[in-house]
Amino acid sequence: RSIASGDIFRLENRLRRADGEYRWVLGMATPRRDGDGHVLGYIGSLIDISERKEAERVVRRANEELELAVSRAVAERIEVEAQLRHSQKLESIGRLTGGVAHDFNNVLQIIGGSLQLLARDVAGNPRAETRLHTALAGVLRGSRLASQLLAFGRRQPLAPKVVNLGRLMRSMDDMLRRALGMGIETIYQDLALAENLNTPANIFLGREKMKKALGFLNVLDHEYMTKESHQVLEKLDILIPSLRNKIRALSGGQRQAVAISRSIYWDAKFLIMDEPTAALGVAEQKKVLDLVNRLKSHGIGIVVISHQMHDVFSVADRLVIMRRGEKVAELITKNTNPDEVVSLIVGAETVRK
Repeated sequence: RSIASGDIFRLENRLRRADGEYRWVLGMATPRRDGDGHVLGYIGSLIDISERKEAERVVRRANEELELAVSRAVAERIEVEAQLRHSQKLESIGRLTGGVAHDFNNVLQIIGGSLQLLARDVAGNPRAETRLHTALAGVLRGSRLASQLLAFGRRQPLAPKVVNLGRLMRSMDDMLRRALGMGIETIYQDLALAENLNTPANIFLGREKMKKALGFLNVLDHEYMTKESHQVLEKLDILIPSLRNKIRALSGGQRQAVAISRSIYWDAKFLIMDEPTAALGVAEQKKVLDLVNRLKSHGIGIVVISHQMHDVFSVADRLVIMRRGEKVAELITKNTNPDEVVSLIVGAETVRK
């Protein structure tokens, strides 16, 4: 077409050289005309543009990769936002469920205690005893349901807010320093574990072991923390399938064991345990109670705060009974029984000072 029209000729082409290498060339030619303007031929040249073509290819590929990365990032963000909204819904449901379950469990303890006291009054009346046992079985089923609801409700907050820790802790600084110095550790009802971290990271949470990399860079010493975590778990006869598993993959009893191991590793002399078995199944409860008894054999003092009479009588040497925020009795476990303790909790007997 250029020859027919007499226009400037321009063409990019890929050619194979004699040595077998392919090169890109730009051919450009300008028509040569006679006096009447007729095209006599073309004067032109070939220019090697292989480097330019390679640069264009690199830029084109980079743009494609960038577009792909952006599309993936947008898709991931949409997915994360959807997961966050779902998690926040579950968080709200969990908080409501946990609060209702905790109050429900407290009511069940009062009902169960009252039924146990009533059992002494209807002794020898088969019909009344049958009905009483049926009512107690219903209380037990309700207690199990409350434990399941508590297990669902105890989730880490998914809506964090900025907090001035310095201002928050300043008023408690003196008390905390004395408590840490005396080896007092608390295992909270929600365990205070980071579910997105593994066992060693939780045991060393806030007190991570560091090492030097390249002679000047501080990095986490994962090998040391894993070895020390394995030793403390072995010392307490605790079996965790894999220390690399994140806390969210562990059972309720294993999570309690990790929280206890963290306290023991940091040389706790005295443990305060808040409802340690409230959200656990029967088998998991036994494991935790066995662990508490093993800690006692190591000379570690323990305060267990619980509504579960069976748990209390399984591990406690001495009982302090509270009612409406006040101490109403202090008893030696072997010298009392669950009926007496429940009666003190519900106020059915004379308060013992």
